[in-house]
Amino acid sequence: MNKLIIQTNNVKVSSYELKANTTGKLHFHRFINEHFFCLSGILEVKMFSLDEFVILLPGGNVLVVSKRKHSVSNNSSSNSSYLIVQPLHLFVFDIKAELKDPRIRDEDLSNTKITASYKILATGLYEYTDDVVSPSTNKGSINGRFLDIACDYNFGHVVFGEPPEEEFMIHEKAGSYIPVQAYGVMYRTTLVGVTGDIELMWGVVIDPGHTAEGFRVISPAKPGMLNYWIKPYMDTEGWDYKTYNDAPWIPDFTVSGKILGPSCPSVDGLPK
Repeated sequence: MNKLIIQTNNVKVSSYELKANTTGKLHFHRFINEHFFCLSGILEVKMFSLDEFVILLPGGNVLVVSKRKHSVSNNSSSNSSYLIVQPLHLFVFDIKAELKDPRIRDEDLSNTKITASYKILATGLYEYTDDVVSPSTNKGSINGRFLDIACDYNFGHVVFGEPPEEEFMIHEKAGSYIPVQAYGVMYRTTLVGVTGDIELMWGVVIDPGHTAEGFRVISPAKPGMLNYWIKPYMDTEGWDYKTYNDAPWIPDFTVSGKILGPSCPSVDGLPK
């Protein structure tokens, strides 16, 4: 059981009660130091990597520095209570993406450039080709490309034909989105698919100073301007979030815009 006592821009203080013969979860904080103060009972703080443990009696305290795995235990027959004090001076929160969290300022992808073109194939289908340039001025690696292909229009049966053997990744589906056959870039693409949000997705690895040429999409849909998103790679191991997308700053470093691609005929303003 825990209770927040006070939180300011500089410090957070919480009280905890640990039942008898109970051990807490092993964990660590990548950027936060924690100061434990025993209020009642007996509290054991175990710190790994150096296999150190400290037994605290009422009035005792110990500091656990960031990145150090630790857990708390109460091996006695009665409950114990304690405080955790966390200095928060490392964090600056602001509406501007580059200031939201100093830990990830190096994930800025805003200088990314995408060029797009298309041609009509002999089959009557459209082939769209994109090149993604991550200049050396980018501060992080590109981890994902997303293209909005949501569409309720019925294109009927589409025959794509057999893809060339040398192509790396293919995804072909039809339904509530534009039917597509999508290709990744060799050595740059980890997966291709359609997300639950009806976005065509390429899992990619494009570091600053590199270019990925030749992302291709074949579709019966005529060209139009579609929304796209580019997301950075962030190592969230050990962070206090259950999944990658739970980290609140992911959207702040997502680059978005419009790009030439297969459009939905039912959308006003796009080619019919």
